[in-house]
Amino acid sequence: MRLNLTAMLTCLALAAMALSSCDEGRLYEGETDSSRDGRIVKVTGTWRGATQWADGYSVAIAGFSDSEYADISKNLQDGSTVLSGIDDEVETVEVCVINRLRKRIATFATLSIADAKANDTVRWDLGELNTSMFEALQQKVFNTTCANCHGGSNFAAANLYLTQGKSYASLVDVDSELFPEMKRVLPGSAEGSLMYQILSTDASSSWAYDHSVEVVDESTLQLIASWIDNGALE
Repeated sequence: MRLNLTAMLTCLALAAMALSSCDEGRLYEGETDSSRDGRIVKVTGTWRGATQWADGYSVAIAGFSDSEYADISKNLQDGSTVLSGIDDEVETVEVCVINRLRKRIATFATLSIADAKANDTVRWDLGELNTSMFEALQQKVFNTTCANCHGGSNFAAANLYLTQGKSYASLVDVDSELFPEMKRVLPGSAEGSLMYQILSTDASSSWAYDHSVEVVDESTLQLIASWIDNGALE
């Protein structure tokens, strides 16, 4: 009787250990979370500049439906990252930056998964992708608005070029032509940077153009300030 009781206790202990190990919740390389229904995206690549981001931001793979807030997301890791359990309402998956509320701040790459069926695995290879804070600003702010007057044609207002490949050298630690006592971008100090001042206030309202009308989204202004305050890295 004593032997049978000992054997029973041993079996119960082994079963408890097995259940505990199955409930770790980890997602290992090359595996998918089969316990979650939905589509799966496996993205591979290396993310240049991803470690430069300030606290409060995450470089992630995220799924979006009809909102600027991600329905589902997972922080990216070099090599491969698997996002599983993507429901039918999600139409696009992005490599992007989100804040603590999972609001989209900047997008680096987009993939449509509208035609993918339940439990399909979509493989997405992006090679090397620049996901730095400065690249986010280049794509989101400079390319879409500023470059129209600053180098997009044969003319660059105030001799300031904000086109791809020229903007960093024209901005960071460079004296302003209008106010030589100020830097266009002073690394470590958004408040001491002329660029941030004219975008976030009406300081340029008496100039030929009021620059404060260009960036009205608070999260974008915060992105600019965070980039400068954290060293204005390229």
